[in-house]
Amino acid sequence: CETSQKESESGEITLDSAIALAKYVQNTVAGDSCIDLYKNAMRLAKKEENYGRKIYLHDKLADTYIYFNQYKTGKLHLDSALEIANIHDTHYEWIGMCYASLGVYYTNIRDFENGLNFLEKALAYRIKNLGADHEDISNSYASLGYYYFTTRREFDKSIEYNEKALELRIKSYGKESAQAAECYYNLALAYHEFGDTKKAIKFQQKAVAVMEKTFTKNSLGILNGYSLLGNFYSIIGENNTAIEWYRKILAAEKNNENQYIKIGILNDLGDAYLMETPLKAKSFYDSCLSILNSKFGKNHAVTISTHQKLSNYYQLNKRFDSAIYHLKLASDLTAQSRGINSIDYSKISLDFAKLFLSNKQYNKSIGKSDEAINAITSFQYSPEDRKSALSNDEKLNRIDLANAYFLKAKALSKINNTSSMKSGLNFLLEAIEIIENIKSKYSSNESRSYLSNQTEIIFDHAIQIAIKLANITGEQYYKEYAFSIAEKSRSFNLLAEINKANAKKFSGIPREILEKEEKLKRDITFYDELVYQYSIQSAIDSSGLEKLKSTLFEKERQYDVFIKQLENNFPKYHEIKNQVTNVTIQSVQKNLTDDEALLEYFIGDSNFTTFIITKNDFKIINHLKHNKLQSTVTELYNSINKFDKNKVEKLSKSIYKSIFSGPVGKLNNRITKLKIVPHKELAYLPFDCLINDQNQFVIENFTTSYYYSASLLKPENQINSDDSKNILLYAPIYDNQNDFNVPPLERSESEAKEIGALFRSNGNQVKMALRNEATKSNFESLVEEFDIVHLATHTFVKKEAINFSEINFWMNDGDNSENTLTLSETFNLNLDTQLLTLSSCESGVGELIKGEGMMSFTRGFSYSGAQNIVCSLWKVNDLFTSDTMIEMYKNINEGMSYDESLRQAKLKLIKKNPDLSPKDWAGFILISND
Repeated sequence: CETSQKESESGEITLDSAIALAKYVQNTVAGDSCIDLYKNAMRLAKKEENYGRKIYLHDKLADTYIYFNQYKTGKLHLDSALEIANIHDTHYEWIGMCYASLGVYYTNIRDFENGLNFLEKALAYRIKNLGADHEDISNSYASLGYYYFTTRREFDKSIEYNEKALELRIKSYGKESAQAAECYYNLALAYHEFGDTKKAIKFQQKAVAVMEKTFTKNSLGILNGYSLLGNFYSIIGENNTAIEWYRKILAAEKNNENQYIKIGILNDLGDAYLMETPLKAKSFYDSCLSILNSKFGKNHAVTISTHQKLSNYYQLNKRFDSAIYHLKLASDLTAQSRGINSIDYSKISLDFAKLFLSNKQYNKSIGKSDEAINAITSFQYSPEDRKSALSNDEKLNRIDLANAYFLKAKALSKINNTSSMKSGLNFLLEAIEIIENIKSKYSSNESRSYLSNQTEIIFDHAIQIAIKLANITGEQYYKEYAFSIAEKSRSFNLLAEINKANAKKFSGIPREILEKEEKLKRDITFYDELVYQYSIQSAIDSSGLEKLKSTLFEKERQYDVFIKQLENNFPKYHEIKNQVTNVTIQSVQKNLTDDEALLEYFIGDSNFTTFIITKNDFKIINHLKHNKLQSTVTELYNSINKFDKNKVEKLSKSIYKSIFSGPVGKLNNRITKLKIVPHKELAYLPFDCLINDQNQFVIENFTTSYYYSASLLKPENQINSDDSKNILLYAPIYDNQNDFNVPPLERSESEAKEIGALFRSNGNQVKMALRNEATKSNFESLVEEFDIVHLATHTFVKKEAINFSEINFWMNDGDNSENTLTLSETFNLNLDTQLLTLSSCESGVGELIKGEGMMSFTRGFSYSGAQNIVCSLWKVNDLFTSDTMIEMYKNINEGMSYDESLRQAKLKLIKKNPDLSPKDWAGFILISND
C-alpha cells in the first residue's frame, strides 16, 4: 500500500499496486470506498489487456456489491467475468472463483438450488484443474459451509465443510494465518447455532487472537470478531465481559465517520444492558435506529433486528401494544425482503409466540409457533404426519425447532383440555429427541452441560403435562412417560461416557489407537490446568498465557478430529457410543429386591416431583414446590457444619415433612433400603439425618445409597459377588510435612493399618502406601489393579473453578502438579474398582450443574469406572472418620453389602457416642454406579 501511495503521487500506479490498495481498503472500516479503487484497477487491467486480472476484478466488484446488498450490479460483474472466461479459459483460478461467487449470489437472492449447484460446480472445477490440495479448494469448502449454515441451517454439515477448509488452509498458510482465522470465525458461528456456544467462544477467541496478529488494525474483520465474541458472552450471561468487547469496537470507531459497524454495536450494547438497566438498553436501540434511518434506510437488516430488540424491551416492561407494534414492523420488513419461509422470519414468529403466550393469547401463540415451525422446516404438515415429515436426521438437529415445539406445547397446555395437552406432550417429546440428538454430537462435557442447562425447562414442562394427563385419563403410560423424561433430563454426560467406554471396549479398536486418545485427553487436561494457573497469577504473563491457550485450543481441535476419524473408521464404535438406553419402570423393577425402593426426585420451576418405585409398584407424588426449599436445604447444610444442634433438629424435621414423609407413607413395611436419585440442591442433603415424627433419624429405619440416574441401578447381589477383594490403602499422613502447610492426619496411619490387617486375615492382597510412598505417580500406576481403593488424605474443593479442585498426595518440592490430583485428571483414569473410599473432606461436593447434578470428585471417578464410591459432604473429624471407616470395612469383610456396611458403622458410632451431632456421623454417603 505504501508502494501504491508513492506510485499514485508520481502519477503512475501499477495494476498490482492498485489491486493491493483496493483490497486493503476493503478490509478496513471504510470498506465501501473500495469499489472506486477496484474500478480504477479494472481500467488498468483493460488497458493492459490482462484477462486474468479482469476476471478477478469483476469477481471482486461482484463480491463487494453483493456484500452491500446490490445484487443486480453484482450479477452483471459476474456475467462479465464468465464472458471473458469463456474466451480465455486457461485462467483456472479465477474461473473457479467466479463459479463460487455465483453460488453465493444465488444463495443471497434465495435461489438455493442454483446456489448449491454453482458452489458444487466450483468445487469440482477446482479439484479437476487445480488438484485436491490446492489452497483454492479450501475456499470452496468454506463457501459450502456458508451455504449449509445460511440456507439449509444444517449446522453439523456446515461444521464439517468449514473443518475441511481449515485443514487445507493450515496446510497452505499455517494455523496462525488470516485465512485460518476466517475458518475459526465461521466455525464459531456454526457451533453457536448448533447450540454449542461454549465451544463457539473457544473458536472465536482463537479467531480474534489470530486476527489481531495478521489483520490491519481496526479492520472490519477484527471489529466483527470483537462483536461476535461479545454476542457469545452476552448469550451465556457474562454481560460485563461482553461489554468490554463492544467498547473496544466503539473505541476503534470513535474517530471514523463510517457508521456501518457502529449500528451493530449499539444493538449489542443494548442487549448486554437489557436485563439490569433496561432504560440504558433502550437508549442504545434508539440511537441505532436513528443512524439507520438517516444513513441506511428502513429496509436494512439491522433495522429489522433493532425493532425486534425494542419489542423485547417493551415486553419486559409489560407494554404489550408497543412490543407488538415493533415486532409487526420487523415482521413486515422481513416478509418483504426475505420471505415468510426464511430463517429470519421464523425467529420473529418465535418472538410473537412468546409475546402472545405471556399475554395469555394462546391460540395466537400457537399460530405463530406454527409459522416458525413451517419456516424452519420449509414445508407445512399436520400434527399427525409431522413424524414422517421430519424423519430426516439432519432436519431434526435444530435447536430452534426444539424451541418452537416447546412454545407451541406450552400454549397448547394452557388451553387445558385433554386433546390439546396430548398434542402438546407429543411436541415436547419431539423437542427432547432433538435435544438428545444434538447433545450426542457434542464432543465436550462442558458443551453438553451448557445445553442441558438451557433446555431443562422443556423437560420440566413435559413431566408436568404427562402427570396431568395421567391424573385426567388414569392411563399408566403417562406416568411412565413422566419418569422416562425425568431420567432423560439428568446425567447425560455420565451416561455418554459410560457408552463411550463400552464402545471402546467392544468395537475392536487397536490398543495403540486408544493410547493415542488417552494421550490427547491427558494433554488437554495438562494445558487446561496450566492456563488456569497462569490466569490466576497476580502478575500475568499475557504472551505466555496466549501461547498456552493456543496450544490448548489446538489439542482440543486435534481431539475432535481424532474422535470423528474413530467413528468413521470403526462403525461399531459409533453405533455403541450413540446407542440410547431408555429407562423404563419395568427395567428398574427388575433390579430391585422386595425390601428396596427407588426414590427419584425432580425439582422443576414450580413443582416438586417424587417418583417411587418398588418391586411391584410405581407411584408419583407431585405438588407445588415450597418456595424456600433451596434455602432450607442450604440452611440445614450450614447449620450441620456449625454444630447448631437445635437448628439442625428443627430443619431436619421440616425437610423430612416436606420431601420425605409423603414417599415413606407410600411404602409397605417390607421396605428397608432406599436408593435415592437426588436432584439439584438435594445433592447436598444427607437423608440419613432427617428426623421423622417419632424423633427418629432416617438411618434408624432405612439403609440409603445414592445414584446419579436410575439407569445405573444394579441388583443387590452384584455388589459383593466376588469373595476375593484386593485392597489399596493410601495415606500420605503429612505428620512431618510442616513446610507444605498441610495439617497432619494422625489417625489415618492406624486407620490404614487396621483396615489392612482385616483384609489380610481374610486372605486378600493388601498394598499399603504411607507417607513418601503415597505419591501421585504411584497412585496412578497402582489404582487400576485393585478391587477396593481407600484414600485417606486432604481434598480441597474450588467451587469457583471446580475442575481444578485437588486431592493431595505426599508433598515433594517442585511442580505442584506432581503433588495433587485434580478433578479434571480423575476423568482420565481407567478404573475397574468395586469400591473407592475417599476418606477426606468435602470429596462429594462441588458445583451443581443443571441436567447433570453435582460435579465433584465422585463424578470424575464414576466416569473412570468406580462402581461404588464412599465420599463426604463436608469437612470431617479425623477421629470419628477413622472409627467409621474401620467399622465399615469390618462389616464388608463379614460379607455385608457396601451400603449396609456404612450404615451399621454409623449406627455403632452413634450408639457409642449418643450426644454426637450429625456433623460427626452423617457426612459420609455411598454413591453407586453400574
